[in-house]
Amino acid sequence: MQGDGLDIGAIVDVLRRRARTGLAIFAGLMILAVVIILLLPTRYAATALVAVDPSRIEPLQLEFAAPPLGSVDAARVESEVEIIRSVPTLLRIVDLANLLENPDVLGRPVPIVPAGEATSADWAMAMEWLVPRLRIERRGLTYIIAITAETASPALSAQIANAAAQAYLEGQVAAKRQALTQALDLLGQRRSELGLSPAIGGDVVGMNRLTQRMSDLEGQLDLQVADSRIVANAPMPLLPSFPNTRLLLVFAAISSAVLAIAAVLAVDAYAGGFHSQEELESATGREVVSTLPATVTRRSGWKTRPGPPPDLDNFDGHSAYAESLRHLRFRLDRALATGAPPDAERGRVILMTSALPQEGKSISALLLARAYGGMGKKVLLLDADLRTPAIGRLMGIAGGTGLHDYLRGKMLPDRIDAILAADPMTGISVVSGFGVHRQSVENLLAGRPMAQLIQAAGRAYDIVIIDTPPVGRLVDAAYLARFCDAAVLLVRWSRTPQRDVLRALDTMAHAGRPNLPVLLAMTEYPAAQHFPQIREENTYA
Repeated sequence: MQGDGLDIGAIVDVLRRRARTGLAIFAGLMILAVVIILLLPTRYAATALVAVDPSRIEPLQLEFAAPPLGSVDAARVESEVEIIRSVPTLLRIVDLANLLENPDVLGRPVPIVPAGEATSADWAMAMEWLVPRLRIERRGLTYIIAITAETASPALSAQIANAAAQAYLEGQVAAKRQALTQALDLLGQRRSELGLSPAIGGDVVGMNRLTQRMSDLEGQLDLQVADSRIVANAPMPLLPSFPNTRLLLVFAAISSAVLAIAAVLAVDAYAGGFHSQEELESATGREVVSTLPATVTRRSGWKTRPGPPPDLDNFDGHSAYAESLRHLRFRLDRALATGAPPDAERGRVILMTSALPQEGKSISALLLARAYGGMGKKVLLLDADLRTPAIGRLMGIAGGTGLHDYLRGKMLPDRIDAILAADPMTGISVVSGFGVHRQSVENLLAGRPMAQLIQAAGRAYDIVIIDTPPVGRLVDAAYLARFCDAAVLLVRWSRTPQRDVLRALDTMAHAGRPNLPVLLAMTEYPAAQHFPQIREENTYA
């Protein structure tokens, strides 16, 4: 999907480039998830099944009358569920399961005392502990009630579930006996009324019927059974019900993958650099004058790494890299031609810098100098990156006297030729900065000797290219920008963050002369075989 919608191809490309970051985030989240799962308390669930008999005979019912087919609805079963959840049943469960004698329930060591001697606070605490660990529910549309207890002990879970089923059945029997007792009391009162009433005192037949009914009810007191029955007692569970390790690991893997993808996209959007010429132009408001393609020369494990451009030893080749350098040279000529006209006898000074290290500025400066030399221009390449000079190494020039020695006054000002070297390929002049100088060197670059050197070079050469340290990290390039007619800021594809590019542009805007042309170019641009959208651009190259 392209345009204003979601660009799936761009997302896949980000994930491919940030694969290591994504895998590291995913692995970290999974390790954290595994640690959390291991620290979760283990719980065991035991379930007892009780079947509810929908037929029910009332104590005063003289004859059994079966309910009409289909008249028993779910209200009876749901009512039985609520009866099990009632306070009297829960109190009986506490008693039958001996929860008052369990120190884990009360949260403190307790002496073994009969339930009748326990305090009301102990009963309340046991009830509060029991309620969240006891689950009563109807199984679908059946007459089966599942009583599940879930605790940290498998034996205690089975004990509570079985005690709940037993307490429920005992409650049913007790309710029936209570109903029979109430019926006997009512019949006894009625018989007394018949015996005391003169009008019906001779009704011997009625009194005999009441007496017979009372005798039948008294016989049923000890024969009462529960309407429900236990279908299956709760066995002691062997495996924990929580945590479900397999399910949690699957959920953790999915969540970690989603979070890793979101984190990779967020990091790439904030600090991942620019992935196209259009992105860089949109963020900076400047045109990207050239894109220098990357080349792959070796592999490190599963990841390819960009190597030096193939034109370093053969710039006249017809490659994409050589053509990109020629395009950069053309755009520089246009910028220099439309800028403030220099003195008639002075050459043009071009500053080559980048926002961050390892952006390819030294290689680009060398090849740009060779490109100008190939036009017949008299070119001087000045390696002003005194902290980490690279031009001499790239050209294969051995160490010797360099720019640092000249700026420190170790030679006479008129002996500039002593620090000059010739490019073995094109013959352009080069001033290298041999050695690595970790001390502060910005004072040397901002001093009078440097200004005199650039002025002398401008009189002697058509083009002077200055390779400077990254302007986003060091101030050296800002001091040298005031001597230049144009600057090239290199941005490495998918690496240089947006904030660093904008900061570098702001530094150059305030450091150089007014209206200093600053041209943007991208380095390490993807090779055409990996990115078909730039294949046409390189067809003729």
